Amino acid sequence: MNAKAVIRFEKQDGSDSWDSCSATLIDGEVALLAGHCIYSLNNGYAKEIFIIPGWDGVGVTTPPSATLEPYGWMRGDFFLVGSDWVNEGNTDFDMGAVVLTRAAGMLTGWHGRSWGGTCQDSLGRTYTNVSYPKAGPTCSELSVELGLIMHEWGVTLDSCVGNLLQLDFTEPGCFTETHNGMSGSSAVFQVGQDDFAHATNSHKSDGNWARFCKMWQGFNIALTLYISQVARGTVLDIQPLACDGSKTMIFPGGSLDMTHLSVNPSNFDPPSQTYTFTWYLSDNDSITAADTPLTTRNVVWYHDAMGAATFSSLAVQIPQNTPAGTYWLGVIYDAGTDGSPENNISTYWDAYKLTVGGIGF
Repeated sequence: MNAKAVIRFEKQDGSDSWDSCSATLIDGEVALLAGHCIYSLNNGYAKEIFIIPGWDGVGVTTPPSATLEPYGWMRGDFFLVGSDWVNEGNTDFDMGAVVLTRAAGMLTGWHGRSWGGTCQDSLGRTYTNVSYPKAGPTCSELSVELGLIMHEWGVTLDSCVGNLLQLDFTEPGCFTETHNGMSGSSAVFQVGQDDFAHATNSHKSDGNWARFCKMWQGFNIALTLYISQVARGTVLDIQPLACDGSKTMIFPGGSLDMTHLSVNPSNFDPPSQTYTFTWYLSDNDSITAADTPLTTRNVVWYHDAMGAATFSSLAVQIPQNTPAGTYWLGVIYDAGTDGSPENNISTYWDAYKLTVGGIGF
């Protein structure tokens, strides 16, 4: 549910400027960030944002090209940002959200959200903060130099400043103060088994304190509409995710059983109907209709709003004349399946990697 964010801004001279933040999934296709991760006072709105949920690996400062573990990436360019941040640079309203085009939140789940509350409420809680700090060379031995590793802190806040919650630093250090790259990460509190994102990491005073922007009522109202009308919408949106197979190695002419997660991250609640999709074999992880079609399958299903189901495809056969090598299997739904045909393909992380062997295999 916690993610790294990679952001592309366009500078005034037309060149690209890349930055990174941290983010929190709050719906199947929505991530919560700091407003300044989306709107730069120097360069305006970001051109695009890549959200990489659960990521924990090598540094990412350019757009993800293909597969990134453990859940792939999501992209968005439709934003909601606190207007007082955009108009005045007011950090009391340094919060924003991005709608994404791949429903990886249906794989990971997402945090609930909480707005408002008294200062005493906030100071009486223990929050969790998960983020990707870029602390500089002094912390390289702790793997927090370049935002390479996801880290988790337990946070007890010390004071309230306007709409901001303040964490005081007792001493300088890798894990006793906040760092660049942590912007946009949420202060999350737990009630029972449920987690609620309440504030986003906004800014800091080096060696002294960090401040989190608390979600306010107006933003929560706008976000509720934003999720319902823009992210989910009222048009059926079927997406094939997480293809998986019963074998990782196979001979030409052999067959394997395949599954994929079919999700509907929309508010549309369709009646039972037939879903038609085709499995394709590709020599790369970008599945297209130009790849080798293997088999077309039909599933009759009641695909409820914000629902998901695992569809099984038994005995998917690899062509007899397939040369030895590394391949990917992916699903493409028929164009008439839903109102969003652009994401009816399981590609990159969602495609399934398979080795086809030859003589001596």
